[in-house]
Amino acid sequence: MDNLVNVQDEIRRIKVLSWLANQGRGKYHIRDFATKNWDLWPKLGISLKTQQDLEYLAAQGWIEADPIWREIDTRSTDISRYQATITEAGLSEVQDIRSRTKPARAAACRKGVL
Repeated sequence: MDNLVNVQDEIRRIKVLSWLANQGRGKYHIRDFATKNWDLWPKLGISLKTQQDLEYLAAQGWIEADPIWREIDTRSTDISRYQATITEAGLSEVQDIRSRTKPARAAACRKGVL
């Protein structure tokens, strides 16, 4: 994946990760989060963007990778098959993010740290 990530992608990924942390342990459908937060996704390519987000979070070690993601047709708009489980590292990352002040979080996001 491209190392250059736009701010909207980072915001969406951190919000997905935070949502997963709030859910606790277990496997959760990303669609449950997305239906309440459609404004975070681009109007086109929602399945592709969701897959990229989950692969990014998994590459960071914050969620468990799921081989089913690769089987999903990213040309569709259906994201009902995307599920994710947060890891201990992901829970720790969310706790770290939440402990930062708002200016520190904004600065970290601008620098691509988050």
